[in-house]
Amino acid sequence: MPLAEFLLTVGLLAVSQGFGTGEAEPAADDSGEDDTQNLEWGHNSDFGPGDLLRDGTDGDDTLTGGRGDDALNGLGGNDLLQGHGGRDALDGGDGADTLWGGLRSDTLLGGNGWDQLHGGRGNDLLMGDQGNDRLWGDEGNDSLWGGTGNDSLWGGDGDDSLGGGMGRDLVDGGSGNDTLWGGEWDDTLLGGDGDDVLLGGAGMDSLDGGDGNDWLSGGDGDDTIVSGDGEDTILAGDGSDMVNAVAHGSKVIDGGDGNDQLEGGFDDDTITGGAGNDLIIDLGGRDLLDGGDGNDIIHGDGNDTYVGGEGEDAFVVEQKVGEGIERDGVGEISDFEPGVDYISIALPYLEGTEPPVVTFEPDPETGNLNVMVDGELMLVVTGAAGIEIDGNIGVDAFEVVTLE
Repeated sequence: MPLAEFLLTVGLLAVSQGFGTGEAEPAADDSGEDDTQNLEWGHNSDFGPGDLLRDGTDGDDTLTGGRGDDALNGLGGNDLLQGHGGRDALDGGDGADTLWGGLRSDTLLGGNGWDQLHGGRGNDLLMGDQGNDRLWGDEGNDSLWGGTGNDSLWGGDGDDSLGGGMGRDLVDGGSGNDTLWGGEWDDTLLGGDGDDVLLGGAGMDSLDGGDGNDWLSGGDGDDTIVSGDGEDTILAGDGSDMVNAVAHGSKVIDGGDGNDQLEGGFDDDTITGGAGNDLIIDLGGRDLLDGGDGNDIIHGDGNDTYVGGEGEDAFVVEQKVGEGIERDGVGEISDFEPGVDYISIALPYLEGTEPPVVTFEPDPETGNLNVMVDGELMLVVTGAAGIEIDGNIGVDAFEVVTLE
């Protein structure tokens, strides 16, 4: 995502504090040597008593602001800029700079070089620019942009907006309701606690929403997405993606195009594989499992609804049985195609008890096939009443496995 688009998204395209504007007095030493400056109030019309406006040198400078709204420009060298009080604008310039915002809402620009930016308190805007930068938003609702390079961004407390930019970035929202962009390369996005939005973008990204009701989008590439506790929406996007949503809270998962591996959690989930040869696993809750186009494997339990979609699909229905084990529903395979699709029924039962008895009862009125376990209805296979049955086991379409 370009910087301008990022700033428009977070509402910060127009920044009131510019870098290097006004009529600053030159530094006392322009020789390029290290310089520690005692700053005085500048004479710019946008500044008032207590405000500072000063440039550094091409050397390694230390520029310290005061209680007012300060503008500090490090220029060349490895500089240390400290804003302290006021709404400060700090520009590190070239070199490996360290910038500290201070107590209020500050604007920090690292410039060229491997920079470290600390927002401090307030709602800060931090931009790393070029180089492998490290940005900390700290307290407040901050906006962080890594720029070009392999950057590391930590939002900290507050509702933050973080964009990695170009490069292999680490983007960590911290606590709060955060929005994270990975950019165009292989990024790692960590939502943390709160209701977060994670956008991987292009590349082979790793997304972890953490706890909270999150919205995660992998984008293009072969992504790995992890969901924490909460009611999450996961869009894996194009590519062969892996989604692990084994956590509490109902999930909505869409694998998108590609050969995906999608795993749901403990509650009532909706999982769609999309185009491609997908593997869908969900052994908790009453789920809707839809393979989409392609030759899919769908592994659920006796409470789920299965949709294979186009292609040669395999349905694996696993249900624990035995005395004291209760089911909260009946499973259904809604689009079984005899001669094309395959059903495997796995029935783990308690050690020391009799193995379950499985029977198949065609229903001529509905055209469905009812699968009974120990005399109780466990699974309905729609449109499968005409399947040939040999004894209690289907010859051409079914496999029944009892596991002690």
